[in-house]
Amino acid sequence: MFFMRPLIRHLFKMRNFLKYCIIVIPPGKHNLDFLGDMGVKVFPKVVIKVKGQYLYMFCRKDFQIQYKIRKAVEEDNDDLVPLIETHSKKLTELYGRYYIAEILKSGKLLGRHIIVAEYQNTAVAVLILNSTVNYKVLNEDFELVPYNGLKKPHAEDIGESSLEYIPKYTSSLEQIRRSRPSEDEILDIIERRSERSEPAAEMEDEEVFMTVSLTESDEFSLVFTSASMFVFQEEEEKPTVDWNSESHSVSSEAILSQHLNIQEQDTDDNIMDWVSGYSATKGMVQKIPEFKGEENAFSLEVAACLPQHQYGLIMLFEAAFECFHERDYCVMAVPSTTNIIKLTKYFGRVVPRSMGSFPSELYVMHKSTIMGEIAVEVASNDHEKQIKQLCSTISNGLMAVQLYENSIANTKSLYSSFVMLCDKEVIGMAIVSEEIDLDYLTSHYNLSDVHATSFSPGSHGIIEIFIISPIFQRHDKFFLRDIHRLCDYSILFYRHSPYDSSEYYRERPLVNNIQNLLPVLPIMQPEYDIALLKNEECAPSDVVTDKKDPFALYVSTVNLTSLSRQVINTKIVVVGCSHTALSFIQSLLFKQTTNQMVTYNNITMVCPNGLSHKKISNKIKEGFMVKKNFMDARYMDMISLKTYVNFVLGKVTKIDRKEQYIIINNDSFLAYDMLFLMIGEQFQKPTRPNKIPFQESPDNVFVINSALDANHAVNKLRHLYHKANDKNYVIIIYGHFLQAHATINGLISFGIGGHHLVLVEPFPYSMALEKRQRHNVSVYNNPEIDAVIYDSLREEGVKIYSSYYFIDWTYDVDSNHITKIKFESRHKMLEVECMGLFVFNEKEISPRVYNVINNAGLVYDGRLVIDSNCQTNDPRIFGAGTLTKYSRKYFAPNMAHKYYNRIEIGKRLGLQISQILIREKKTKGPHKVAGWNFHIERGDSLVPRYTEPIMRYCRLPGGLYYLSITKPGKRIPLETAVCMDNYGQVLITGNCRNLTKQGYFQLHLNEFKRIETITCLHNKSIDPYNLHCLWGKHERLLNNLLLRFEMVLITDLFEYFREPWAYALYHEDFNTLLDELNMLMTSSVSTNGRGSLINDLISLYKQNKWDKISPEAKEALEEKFKRLGYPKYIERKVLNFIKQHLDLLPMYAHPIIIKDILKNYANSPLFT
Repeated sequence: MFFMRPLIRHLFKMRNFLKYCIIVIPPGKHNLDFLGDMGVKVFPKVVIKVKGQYLYMFCRKDFQIQYKIRKAVEEDNDDLVPLIETHSKKLTELYGRYYIAEILKSGKLLGRHIIVAEYQNTAVAVLILNSTVNYKVLNEDFELVPYNGLKKPHAEDIGESSLEYIPKYTSSLEQIRRSRPSEDEILDIIERRSERSEPAAEMEDEEVFMTVSLTESDEFSLVFTSASMFVFQEEEEKPTVDWNSESHSVSSEAILSQHLNIQEQDTDDNIMDWVSGYSATKGMVQKIPEFKGEENAFSLEVAACLPQHQYGLIMLFEAAFECFHERDYCVMAVPSTTNIIKLTKYFGRVVPRSMGSFPSELYVMHKSTIMGEIAVEVASNDHEKQIKQLCSTISNGLMAVQLYENSIANTKSLYSSFVMLCDKEVIGMAIVSEEIDLDYLTSHYNLSDVHATSFSPGSHGIIEIFIISPIFQRHDKFFLRDIHRLCDYSILFYRHSPYDSSEYYRERPLVNNIQNLLPVLPIMQPEYDIALLKNEECAPSDVVTDKKDPFALYVSTVNLTSLSRQVINTKIVVVGCSHTALSFIQSLLFKQTTNQMVTYNNITMVCPNGLSHKKISNKIKEGFMVKKNFMDARYMDMISLKTYVNFVLGKVTKIDRKEQYIIINNDSFLAYDMLFLMIGEQFQKPTRPNKIPFQESPDNVFVINSALDANHAVNKLRHLYHKANDKNYVIIIYGHFLQAHATINGLISFGIGGHHLVLVEPFPYSMALEKRQRHNVSVYNNPEIDAVIYDSLREEGVKIYSSYYFIDWTYDVDSNHITKIKFESRHKMLEVECMGLFVFNEKEISPRVYNVINNAGLVYDGRLVIDSNCQTNDPRIFGAGTLTKYSRKYFAPNMAHKYYNRIEIGKRLGLQISQILIREKKTKGPHKVAGWNFHIERGDSLVPRYTEPIMRYCRLPGGLYYLSITKPGKRIPLETAVCMDNYGQVLITGNCRNLTKQGYFQLHLNEFKRIETITCLHNKSIDPYNLHCLWGKHERLLNNLLLRFEMVLITDLFEYFREPWAYALYHEDFNTLLDELNMLMTSSVSTNGRGSLINDLISLYKQNKWDKISPEAKEALEEKFKRLGYPKYIERKVLNFIKQHLDLLPMYAHPIIIKDILKNYANSPLFT
């Protein structure tokens, strides 16, 4: 067995702290004497049988090189300088070739030590240590409270230190035991912390270092990343800092609007978010703790070794603490842009402060982490005092103590408790229970990567509590692995609910091991017609259709705990909270799989409002907004971006490319290594002629770019109405966009009569004025729907003026309101007095954003100029979304991002950046280009091709629901499109003039008989997700849609696509199945290895000079298709797909179901 020695050697190499390896030999196994040459055979103490069980024990010393550890001498200079140069030549360039000898001469005076590991009389590993540490700078830039500021405990320390409860190596353990408080004092601390409901309000007398946010996720070392020195709490209603605003103070009016906002909330959750956010950070400051004890750390300046002598470094670390035997910490700074070296796995990363500006990442090693004895065991009564003591150092520790007591006191408890010990002192605690709701998880979350259902019953657990001291954070994976072993759960889940992100409503401590868990994406379920499916007796179970409160799901398995994880400290800053930005971050974070685990430590998003989806009522969202994707509030709660992303609330006012930082709100800075500009274009307030742009900013002029803007507008209009008390008020909506019509519906839904509304549209274009945006395409691009919508507006009492452009307004300086607006058409002038104005003019780039880009020296040509990789002229700055355009060298003005699906753009960019940052093993695989897997290359891909459709879904006046799904690209007027030879054909059911009987449904099939456009209008809600899944499908895939329509078998397309046969099309993995079948059909090797169908097809087209092939040739191809076994293979793939998703697709008669139905047929009188 030649492989055993290399295998065991590799095991000791991967587990550097492993001393012994034991192999258990079961009874009756023979021919294993070769193991005796490598290890020691160990028999049981009492031998019952001659052929009983026994062990083989292998010692590290027999497989690993033994080193001599000593202090360096001057003669080592010739060995150490070349050794260090194999990693970096910078020291030689700065100090010459004899800097080691010079350090040794003056090392004792400078507090430096150099220690080496020697092998065969040659130094093969070296550490250069320094006793000098800048404690003040590190304390200001990093959260060092758990480490007591890297100093010895002192009675005058200002700051809550958990260090006094952390066991230390050597005799200091006894000192800790003697200095601990009593059990009653510990319980008092826990209860006080648990009952605390709001932060201290009076902090004005304290010294102000910097205004920061105490984010709700501060206990996540993964979340609390380097951010700006000025951060608002994300959940608060903060004072708006506008481009044209001079006052940034919080007035009583702003507080009143917040109060009014509460009256519109739909659920208690939204009220909870408002209360939590409002009181979280207004006026709060963070005071940096002070530590006055003796110095307790030394710094690691240089660590180097030859590649085959990594273990020598471990032995050197043990010796390093002998050089500074009075100090407990070793600190190391690593630049954020460098790939994480293997050395860092022996250290723990320290969380930067939100206001920190330190250019590197700080790593700390405590001597107990390498010299102490680490163990994990089941918790018992003996650990009670230490567990209570540990929980007293964290917020919400009372629940952890109660669960622990429950698991100990009751032998039939649902909970199991485990502790992690260092030299028999508790340094971590975990509580798990059995997961009894597995069906719900598998139905709503994508657990296919971890094969959750393949584990035996009773092997699924859930993490309730997981606490570990930050000092011993490097052992958290070992703790998790041993929990799997002791609790016998092969898979562990962790549910992170939105309540866990709220400091005021959090009931349990945050899990500080989440970086070692695999995040799970939610499943996009079909929208079931439950009534119809129940009539057909094929409805999914209640578990599938049940919608519980959303939570983010994370998972751990035994295999995952053994995989290495790549850590990326690159400072990624995303400016903007657009759909492109959210999709980009999701793609970046959730790319990791069971084969590739990645942790991003420094992702920051800068935006004015943060994730504002939880603040706004559903009435606002549904009434005012146009839905363009499926990233709704529930979905965002189920992926919980706040777990990984630090949100900075503010606006970027400057980009310093040389120093690589951005300025936020003119007074705070945020460093970056990679900057992503995804701000996007927005509706802007109009400017008056002969006036300084944005000099006037009337309070009653509204632009709605988000649900927060709509919420603010409703509150402001309510205030204006009560103030004016004018029953004949008028509100003007100006613009020719779908958002304008949706806003009218929203205003009517809030009780504003249609006779108070005036719609002014700059369409159809009928003027020859300069600098006027021309709308070439109507809002709906369908004359029939246009007529119906405008008739509905008139029935609601809305006055409509078409072909008018904004000219000027009358502005009241004292009230900061406009009172009258002037419009102009080709032959007429229009003046309207108004109480408010909603502007939906052409979307543009904000002047503030333009100034930021222009002053930074980034190329701007009407938009931010990017290349095919979304890179600007600065290689560290990227752009995506509607803010950008391609460089003119591509000759692709119609390929700008504004014409394509924002979600797809962000997803593509996320995958591209992850490939840059993640070190992947390069494997040569088959070239896959557009579904073809034989070796061809496309030479026309100068810019990316985005293929996903554009969706718009909203409510319109008159109780109408409108859905439009179109192909990506620049819109073409319908009148022009129908005149093209390749337009295709249109299928229509229903009459948009009469929606009481059935809705209007229009399908446009292109020349290849694929669905290219879906247009729906109904007085009932529409299933946008289901219909979105139909886009791009061939009509034959839709149950021979075209043939059935021509035979008048389809009278209502809404009902047709709600029938049970269609639900497989709506499953999120159905496109993956199609890709696999496409790869099969285009493969150069058939299913049985005898020739290929695609090669024959290409040969036929070549023979016919790419004209249509004859019917005889088609029949021959179809015959070969059957002969080569394609139908059976396709059938097998489809059946496997149905089998894997039977819980979501119970309407299909899979053979498994048929067997269950007919399992007792032999006993039936019908078959006898």
